[in-house]
Amino acid sequence: MTNTLCESTCAGMGYLYAGTEYADECYCGNTIGGSIDLTDSDCNMACAGDSTKICGGSYRLSVYRSGAITAPLATYNIVDTYIGPSFLTGFTHQAIPDPTNGRVNYTDQAFALAENLTFVSSDTIVMRADDTTVLSPSGPGRNSVRIQSIKQYSISLTIVSVRHMPQGETNTSSTLLTFSQDTVADIE
Repeated sequence: MTNTLCESTCAGMGYLYAGTEYADECYCGNTIGGSIDLTDSDCNMACAGDSTKICGGSYRLSVYRSGAITAPLATYNIVDTYIGPSFLTGFTHQAIPDPTNGRVNYTDQAFALAENLTFVSSDTIVMRADDTTVLSPSGPGRNSVRIQSIKQYSISLTIVSVRHMPQGETNTSSTLLTFSQDTVADIE
């Protein structure tokens, strides 16, 4: 295996990214997910097909954009991880009026936990809207959850593992917004 062989194989199958690992393994994909920030020295295994080049490492993937084998795209370090209960200390629930003027009541954390709109286990966080209360057409909106991270980052790679995303015909929506000084990324 070589980086060039892996990249050309992935590009030939229409993938955007190629990655080599453990000297002789090749992986292809169109997104980068589940990655952590590492130093270049963590990828330290010579390619099985060209010992002068590096092809990842043990549990380390050298990632390249197809058609551009020059250097790995980036390395990342984990700065913060929010899994299960730690999520509640890294984010605040925003009890604010709906900025879109919709029929939603965003609740604080205590209310969300008490009403099971937010639930935490050892490796999971569940956030949801109240789906049991029958609303009056002229009354207040549905109780729901809106969160904001406590920390701010100048540069970030955010990885979110979603097991279930609501869908439906009646204005069901989940949105992840990330803000920076210059841009807003909206992932729906």
